[in-house]
Amino acid sequence: MKFALALFGAVTMALASCGPMPGPSRGPAVSESLQTATATIDAVDKEERIIRLHGDETGQRFTVYANDGIKNLDQLTAGDIVVVEYYEATTLSMATPNSPDASIAVATAEAAPGELPGGIAVESETVVVELLDYDRDEGIATYLTPDGLQRRSAVPPRLQTFAQEANRGDMIEVTMTQAVAVSVEEVES
Repeated sequence: MKFALALFGAVTMALASCGPMPGPSRGPAVSESLQTATATIDAVDKEERIIRLHGDETGQRFTVYANDGIKNLDQLTAGDIVVVEYYEATTLSMATPNSPDASIAVATAEAAPGELPGGIAVESETVVVELLDYDRDEGIATYLTPDGLQRRSAVPPRLQTFAQEANRGDMIEVTMTQAVAVSVEEVES
């Protein structure tokens, strides 16, 4: 649970670091999702740093190599539950005159020594693009990136109203945030 709170806090900090979101004529549009998966540890080979698990929803078995970056491996035992939370969000807003062309914010954290292994990583990238066209029927936006490349992207349903209201030549600030949190819950015996 504390990693879920850390995930929310890290995402909030990453989004806040992207600068003011509301545009001059309308507020931002956001599309976001949070997915959670759990697995149970079947075996831990601490010498080889190999963890064998099975998915709690699917029963699928898989093996994970815990590289040297995974601290506190000695704390894991068979029966412990691994929780993975994945958050993804896209925010569109009208760019302001002081919006940077592009920026990236990254934050990471890991469990303290002696605690069960876990960690969080958040990346938030912001770019200002010039809208060239929006195809309402297909939900496809054509835009120009800061480096002059013309791109086409599908617009998620929750962002299509924003895209429909935008005009050719509008400068749109696009922020994409991804976060993953991994925690281990010890099972009481």
